[in-house]
Amino acid sequence: MSKNSPFLDDEYDESQSEMMNEMVILVDENDFQIGSMSKVDSHIGEGTLHRAFSVLLFNSSQELLIHKRA
Repeated sequence: MSKNSPFLDDEYDESQSEMMNEMVILVDENDFQIGSMSKVDSHIGEGTLHRAFSVLLFNSSQELLIHKRA
């Protein structure tokens, strides 16, 4: 993780810091794997192209489920 990372200060708990230290897969414009980097470093500045996904879960009333982490 970058020494300039905001996740190194005492504002974030240990589990948040560990999550941001997880590695992501770096890819080029054609989705070919070119390396890896910590999640937080991949979002610093203009960011780095990497694989990621999000899941949004809606019920039949079109309400969005939001999962709150402990």
